[in-house]
Amino acid sequence: QATIAHMTPGAYVRSVAGIGTGTGTGTGIDVVETLSGADWAAEYLLMGLRIEDGVSIQRYADLAGMALNQIELGNLIQDGFLRRQGDRLNATSEGRLVLNAVTEKLLIT
Repeated sequence: QATIAHMTPGAYVRSVAGIGTGTGTGTGIDVVETLSGADWAAEYLLMGLRIEDGVSIQRYADLAGMALNQIELGNLIQDGFLRRQGDRLNATSEGRLVLNAVTEKLLIT
């Protein structure tokens, strides 16, 4: 499941305390959403490439039910935006500057 918190401090505080409703949730969560495997895989890739450790290529495939686009992956590695070390994939410093475009290319099948 994915959770989305209330976006304004007032709504967040009201949600936690239950102000106006008499029932506090104890959290500032606004929406709870169940994600599909493909959505989990996309989130894993989007968030994982933002950290130094990167992502496991096999874990992505397991979540998505299919491998990353090998042509795009090869192009992004060749162009110096991504680095592959065994099963690990991470963004280079150049790739981090354009990470939204890099992940978009990887996720388009």
